Amino acid sequence: MITAKIPEVVSEVNTAPIESNSNYVNYFLLQTNHIHNQGISVAYRTLDGTAKAGKDYIATTGRVTIKAGELQSVIPVTIIGDYVPEDEEYYYLQISDPQGVNFPDGIVNITSKRTIKDDD
Repeated sequence: MITAKIPEVVSEVNTAPIESNSNYVNYFLLQTNHIHNQGISVAYRTLDGTAKAGKDYIATTGRVTIKAGELQSVIPVTIIGDYVPEDEEYYYLQISDPQGVNFPDGIVNITSKRTIKDDD
């Protein structure tokens, strides 16, 4: 197994999503710090914070791969739009089960928080 430090494994591609009147796809960026000869992958899933799956965003789970010779891949999460004035809310994306790479320092899960801004 390849061992690599993966600083800021999940980061923002498009920053804090705005909950508009229609659905909006927001992306998390999965990246590694150097090119691998084999693809590496992680499992991912969204988790509720103050934003709730089915009401504020669509719950998402799966596995994403950074292909051999590449440094990054994206994980899409759909934000559900509405006309209701709300405070800012947040949800999480958690990655786990790395294949072809290890998380640093024995970490098992890495979680990233995303804030949803309301435009109503």
